[in-house]
Amino acid sequence: MEPGDQKLLEAAAASLVSRTVKRQSRNLAGHAGAVQFEDLAHRALVQTFGSRVYRHYEFLNNVFRANPEVVPAGREALLGHPAVAHLLSRGERASTEWTKEAPFEMKQNDTAESILVPAGTASLRGMVHDPILLDVKSQDKTKNGQPPNIISAKKLVDAFCAALHSPPFELPFEIVYIAVKWEASKTCIVCRESKVVHLFKVPPDDIYINWAAATQIQFSPFEVSQAFAGTPASWALAFMRTYCDQIRKRAAKQINDATRIEKLLDGAGAP
Repeated sequence: MEPGDQKLLEAAAASLVSRTVKRQSRNLAGHAGAVQFEDLAHRALVQTFGSRVYRHYEFLNNVFRANPEVVPAGREALLGHPAVAHLLSRGERASTEWTKEAPFEMKQNDTAESILVPAGTASLRGMVHDPILLDVKSQDKTKNGQPPNIISAKKLVDAFCAALHSPPFELPFEIVYIAVKWEASKTCIVCRESKVVHLFKVPPDDIYINWAAATQIQFSPFEVSQAFAGTPASWALAFMRTYCDQIRKRAAKQINDATRIEKLLDGAGAP
């Protein structure tokens, strides 16, 4: 990310502090708290970056509209880098069947809330390069609950594997989070703190994967380290090693558990 864009992004995040949104649900656990600030954060990004910012589904629609000469079967290639295409695409079939009359709509499981493209590429003509995938993560300032889900570790690793199939291995994109700490009253929710967090600056060895929660990476955006100084590609390689190590440790525990049960069955003379 360009230093100027980093400063603008931090300014957009800072503009959320003291902003208030209407409380739409009694239960604000999990994503229900974050969703209140997603539109607010996107509007702040638009005010800061103008036409360089799109919602995930708007980005796909605009890429396809801006390149009408590309045949339906070739639309996914417009998303550029294989890892980016894996993270942003709605799937080959959906891309092929897309039409101007039946465009994509918002989906809760989209990888990013907003997508920032480099200056000078807002028209989205041709292949997309160097996007920044932006998402909002929030937590209740008054509670010390479980850290929020950040992104599926498997989805991330699959994206990196797609990149490994197309050497040289590089990652010309970033994944960045706007973190929000909020407090709620009976009628509204107010942002008390905000922060910009780069996924590729979190030390890979520090990342916790909740295997029982759809392999979600989990961390508190306000507490996580931003000390990793390598390239996105070096981060990805280190994270893939961490991912494999955790799989092997998890598998070893499961094999040991199966062996223990089998010994009990054998001792009991069970068929």
